[in-house]
Amino acid sequence: MRGIRRRVLPAVLAGCLLLIAGCATTQPVQPVASSSTGAPTGAGSATPGPDLAGKRQALGIAACPTTPRPAADGAASGGAAGGGAANGAAGDGVVKGAAADGLPAVATPCLDGSGPVDLSALRGTPMVVNLWATWCGPCRTEAPYLAEVSRQTGASVRFVGVDVADPDPAAALEFAGAQGWTYAQVADPERTFAGRLGVAGIPQTLLVDADGRIVYRHAGALTSADQLRGLLHDHLGIGE
Repeated sequence: MRGIRRRVLPAVLAGCLLLIAGCATTQPVQPVASSSTGAPTGAGSATPGPDLAGKRQALGIAACPTTPRPAADGAASGGAAGGGAANGAAGDGVVKGAAADGLPAVATPCLDGSGPVDLSALRGTPMVVNLWATWCGPCRTEAPYLAEVSRQTGASVRFVGVDVADPDPAAALEFAGAQGWTYAQVADPERTFAGRLGVAGIPQTLLVDADGRIVYRHAGALTSADQLRGLLHDHLGIGE
């Protein structure tokens, strides 16, 4: 028995030494942390997180409009009676405050990380505000119609997208670019904007007149570009 042990023990030790030597050639995996943009970063990473502003520009998506920041509690300083503009002139398309029947005065960051933007403060040009998300199937269905009509109407209508509860802004920008959306996109990661509007589901499209009043809501996906053109004509007086 002692002889057997003497023969086996050296073999076991030799095998362990080979195993240790083999493991030593494998590099340890560095822990990966999430950056503020949602892109992975780590000690061994050679590439920084994505430049969202650069990505937006490369995709041909317009920069967000500059607006005053709303009050800290998310409420405007008061809308004008009858839904008119408050606390400012409409000459530059931006006023402080919100129409009584207008968009909520919420600070929504631009999807590229800039901002914040208060959509309720925009005046002077009728708006189409579309709430969407990459995880929303019907949003994908209606996307081409928004792209087509936004190109056709040009400067006569301001289109704005509101990306709701998307975890990855870079992926959301890529989605918007792939749909041919060239208009500004803001983010609503906590559904604050949608919640203040009472939006239970998306997509939803709002038509807002030049005075900042919501004149029509379309819940669900648009079914054609002609449908959207008809809504613009009937509720905003756009087109023939």
